[in-house]
Amino acid sequence: MDKKEMIRRASSIALDENGNLKPILQQYEEYLAGKFKSHDLMILKLNSKGFNYLGINEDLIMVMRQSVIEKITRLPTPNKHGHGDAIDFDIIDKIFNTNVEILYAIKNADNNYAFIINRKAKDNGYILISINPSKDIGRGFEVNDITSIYGKKDLNNYIEFCRENNYTIKKINARYLGNDS
Repeated sequence: MDKKEMIRRASSIALDENGNLKPILQQYEEYLAGKFKSHDLMILKLNSKGFNYLGINEDLIMVMRQSVIEKITRLPTPNKHGHGDAIDFDIIDKIFNTNVEILYAIKNADNNYAFIINRKAKDNGYILISINPSKDIGRGFEVNDITSIYGKKDLNNYIEFCRENNYTIKKINARYLGNDS
């Protein structure tokens, strides 16, 4: 199955009339306008280049579920988890479409990954991207599924927490994601 067929199965709105992946901000506008069907995923990149540290398959499509879109754009309240005070889709677009340095790649015991990006969130924390790698989405192929993006204010405490919990931590030197979708 080729990438365009995978995208068609993952999202009814991600490709334009010429079969090209729509920009992240355009997909987000269509999400806000109610054009997503209940099963649609946001397609961030045609691949996962730049996330190959600690075993992530770079060839897989990078996606985000609608529940994650809601979580990362919602303001936090006492009753609801949200990251809208730190992250918005302008920041997400820049992460995936400009050169960004990965500071750390972290893998926990459940084989989930976190990447600390050298870019500041709205709350002035570093940006952390959580990924569930090689996730079977029940459509005949696997994807790299973004499970969260948020600002991490106290990076040193987070790294210490990861060490105490025996997570695999790799300090990265100047690896850029770029916009090679």
